[in-house]
This record gives sequence, structure tokens and C-alpha cells, in this order.
Amino acid sequence: PPPVLARSCRDTRLGLWSRGLGDVYKRQAFAVMQIPLTDSLEVNLAARYENLDTDDSIDPKIAVRWQVADSVVLRASASTAFREPSLSQFNARETSLQGIQDFNEDGTPKGGAVFVRVSATGDKDLEVETSTNYNIGAIWQPTDNFDMRLDYWRFEYDDVITIESAQGKVLNDPNGEDIIRIAGPNSQLAGVDVDYINAASVDTDGLDLAATYVIPTDSMGEFGLNFTGTHFLSYEIPNANGRGTRDVAGFFNHDNFARSIPETKLNLSADWMIGNHTAAAIVYWVDEYETTRATPPGENSKIDSWTTVDLNYSYNLEFSESAAVFSIGAKNVFDEEPPRVYDGVNFSYDPKHHDPRGRIFYARVKYAF
Repeated sequence: PPPVLARSCRDTRLGLWSRGLGDVYKRQAFAVMQIPLTDSLEVNLAARYENLDTDDSIDPKIAVRWQVADSVVLRASASTAFREPSLSQFNARETSLQGIQDFNEDGTPKGGAVFVRVSATGDKDLEVETSTNYNIGAIWQPTDNFDMRLDYWRFEYDDVITIESAQGKVLNDPNGEDIIRIAGPNSQLAGVDVDYINAASVDTDGLDLAATYVIPTDSMGEFGLNFTGTHFLSYEIPNANGRGTRDVAGFFNHDNFARSIPETKLNLSADWMIGNHTAAAIVYWVDEYETTRATPPGENSKIDSWTTVDLNYSYNLEFSESAAVFSIGAKNVFDEEPPRVYDGVNFSYDPKHHDPRGRIFYARVKYAF
């Protein structure tokens, strides 16, 4: 850097290393520079270089932090990143059973959903996945005991590494070359072949909100309240026909490569610490969302919101050269059942967001020496 920039740098770090696993080698180098432009404005510059057997990439990052007032900080960042396909994505040969709804050529359902063989195959020609990432946010700390953080984030992915949706392929082209049927008058569905692919692009953005409030007391220890929440504004993926995109936030997504995406998830916790004692209560809330799968009479396309409460108590016991933590607690104290999800012959709940096990009690001991 120019001499004037070098004099203003508060922290500069460089790194270089190489490592190997079998015939796969990775060489990496990075540089980080922290530059205080004024007493209230700071810029962080970084760059990372990675060289792999199949590709290489230089990914920069710039971050800005502005102390607007004693209680307010504004921050923003922009960066790029990349991800190489894994060995299993290159070489996969996997077979599983999935519940698939068959369709006629006119798009109407054909019978009910049935379990069929789904064969997944890797692709040695997969390209690396890249992304451009943005974040802008604010921190508000009016007192030493309270702070709130709000961030807007956006990720723009290109050549996303994913696997084709078997249900999506049957829906898009019931008689395609990868749809396996038993010869006969009914042409019964028997299997689907899917491949790991590079999707054209995925763009997603949303909001993160977090707040912490600590209440110290002289005789009763310390009380704390913590809140975290994430809200998807959008999750745009390519349509199966390759023309245009669709927003899949708020849907179960049984017929595409995206996972189920409730728009909002919230956590609220209250904890109390005094001496060696710690107690906490945690509330989890998952927003309602929908399934686009055709539902029979009596079934609902809406997946209800879900709220659970966990409780935990811990006692810390310290020895001269070691320590132990004894914990007891319960998950889903009120034994809330997961919302019903109509998904053909598959489970009637969504394992990505809900737990069917009901109330669970536990006891745990950790000992460090």
C-alpha cells in the first residue's frame, strides 16, 4: 500500500498454508488490513486466495464500521466466496426410496403417491459454486445493559451445487428419459434418475434481529433476556423449465431442490445466574408455511406455526485443577405435537423444522480436567 495508508493501518495480517488429503490438495493465502480513517470510521479490507486441484479463486471483502454516536453503530460489508463440489457430489452412486406423486401429461395427478426408487448420480464436470454477499446493519446500545442489532443480508449464488428434485422431474415431464415406468397399460411409475447439477442461480435476502437485556442485582445474581429472529424476504430459484424464477420462501418445496423455508423463525430466552447456579427458559417459534402438493379432502395445504418451550438448570462445581457441570432439563415442556404436513407417503411432519418426539427429559454431566 502507499506509505500514508501503511501508517494508518492498525492491524495487518498475512497467512499462507497448504494441506493435502489423499490426492486432493488445497493451497490457501489470505491478507487482512484494518484501516481507521477517522476516530469514528473504520474500514476492513481482506482477500483470500484458494488453489485446488480443480479450480482456484480470489475472493475479496470490504467492511465499513461507522460510530455515528455513542450508542449507534452502522456497519456494512460486501464479499465474494466460492465452494468446490465435494467428492460425493463428483462420484455419487446412491439409491433411496422416496414418496413420489405421479402425474399425467396434462398435469393432473395420477393415482396416489407411492414409494419408488430414486437413483442419484454424481457429475465429474460440476463447476464451483460462487456467491456475492452483502450485509448492512445497525447496532443500538443506549445503556451498558441493553443492545439491539438489526441486519439486512443478501446472497447471490451462481452455479449452485444441488441435486435434482425427483418429484419436480415427474411433475415437469412425466414421460422424460429419466422417468422409469413398468411397461403396461397403466405405465406405472417405478423409479426416477436424478443428477447433481449446477443450478443457474439462487438469490435470497432477509433480516436478522437480535437483542440482549441484562439486569444485574447485588443479591439475586444476574438476569438476562435474549431475542433472535430471522425473516426471509425472498428466496428466488430457477423454474424447472429454465425460464424465469420463483420465490419459494414460505413453502414446503416438495417439488424443487430447495428445502422447506418458513419465512420467520424466532427464539426468546430468559436466564438467571447466581453463584454456581444457572437456570434458563427458551421459547422457539416457527412460522406457518404452505405445501403446494395436491391435497385430498380432509387435508390442509397450510402447515401451522409451532411453539415449544425448553427448560434447563445447571450447577457448576469447581475443584482445584478441574471442573464439572451438572445439568437437568426438559425439551418441549408442554409436549406440543408438530404441525401436520401432508406429504404423500412420507412422514406427516417436517423433520427440518419440527420434532415429533414430544416432551424429553435429560440429565447431563460434563467434567473437564
